[in-house]
Parts: sequence; C-alpha cells; structure tokens
Amino acid sequence: MKILKILRLSIWSLLLALCVVIGGAYLAIQQNLLSSDGLKNVTAQSNIPATVRDDILTPKVYAAVQQSDMAAFIDKSAVERIVGEVANDEVLTQKMSPAFVSLEEWINGNRTDVDFTIDIADTVTAIAGKLTDTAVATYQALPACTLRNTQSDAQSGTCRPATVTESAFRSAAERDVNQAIQSADTTITQDSVPYFSSITTSGESLPRPLVTTTVETLNTQLLQLSGYMAIVGAISIVTGASFTVLLSRRRLQRATMQFSKK
Repeated sequence: MKILKILRLSIWSLLLALCVVIGGAYLAIQQNLLSSDGLKNVTAQSNIPATVRDDILTPKVYAAVQQSDMAAFIDKSAVERIVGEVANDEVLTQKMSPAFVSLEEWINGNRTDVDFTIDIADTVTAIAGKLTDTAVATYQALPACTLRNTQSDAQSGTCRPATVTESAFRSAAERDVNQAIQSADTTITQDSVPYFSSITTSGESLPRPLVTTTVETLNTQLLQLSGYMAIVGAISIVTGASFTVLLSRRRLQRATMQFSKK
C-alpha cells in the first residue's frame, strides 16, 4: 500500500508540474500578446521604432531640408545623426502608445481594424533646433569670402560673406529649417508603417514581425518552464523510486529476520 501511495504522489507531482507549464504559457501569452505593455515590448524588439525613424521620419526630414535655403549647410549624415539622437528607440516607443492600444483592442476583438495617429510635433521641433545648430556650425567653419568669390559662392556655402553675421545667419536658419520641416507631412498613422498597414489591408492576420518576436519570446519561456517541469518530474520519480527501494529492503530484512527466528 505504501508503494502505491508513493506512486500516486509521484504522478500528482508530474501533473502539478504540467499545470505549472500550462499556466506559465498562458501568462506568457497574456503578458506578451494580449496587453498594451506586452505589445510595446514585443514591437520594440521587432525594430519598429527603427523602421519609423529610418524609413519614414529621416527621409521626410532630409527631403524637407533639401527644399530649404539651408540645404548647402546640412548634409544627409547630419540629418541621420540628429534624427537618431532625438527620435531614439525609447522616445518613439513612448510616442507609439496609441498604436499599441489600438493593436491591443484589435487583437482582443474590440475593433475591426487598427487605426491611430501619432503626434511627434515636439520631436520634430527638437530635430529642427539641432539642424539649425548644425547649419550655423557649418557656416562658421567656412572660410571668409574674398573678392575672388561670387555671390553664388556665398549662397552655395563655399565661403562666408562678411556682410552676414552669425546672428543674422542663425535667424535665417531657424526660419528656413522650421518652415521646411513644418511643411513636410511627418504625421505617423497606421498607413505610414507597413507593420500596421498590413493589418488594415488584410483584416485577418497579425503582422509577421509581431508574430515572429512573440513566438520567439514564448518559445524561450516555454523552454524554461519545460526545464522546470523536467526537474520536478525527475525529482518526483527519483524520490518515489528511492522510497520504493528503501521499503522493499526493509520488508526483505523483516522477512529474513522472521525466517531466521523460525
């Protein structure tokens, strides 16, 4: 009877470990896929902020600068560096909160599509300020214009005319850069990001980056939980087997002693 009791305890230990794995899997899905915080973390891992910054925001800002009078003083590398500093992953992940809320509601069946608008006006303003500083620094580094230089040399950024002071140039740069960037459409919606626009188009499936990252995260957590279950199961089996062997030996000893007395 004691052996059967030990076996029952071992089986219950295995079932308990299995319940732990199932419960852990549900919690992993709940945390990584069914909440806005989980979606925020998964989306950040899917390089969506980098996509917004490198494929949407940077090209628009650079195109706007190229249309301004400051084009000669701000090159592409400066735009990429400044946008990368101001609109970093942390900032964009925070800015994209409306997208995560909309996506969470869509996944939970509370809406039929993903629809959002992300306001980055303050980010764009900060970018414009740093671009202005870059233009001024580039202007200050130019050699002074001489009699050999023409007016076009001064306009193209070849030299620095003595008639234009740093203060006057900064005022012009602030005006031109701000006007250029504000005229550009830097609003980010679900149609701007392929990651989200695919949801609106199909209306059926989750975007591939979200699925891939979520599955990878869940697999890692499930592997950890499976390892825990294996350890618990192994301990249960070893413990049960040890008790079984111990009881068997005791019974054998008792039987031997009784036989000897007879």
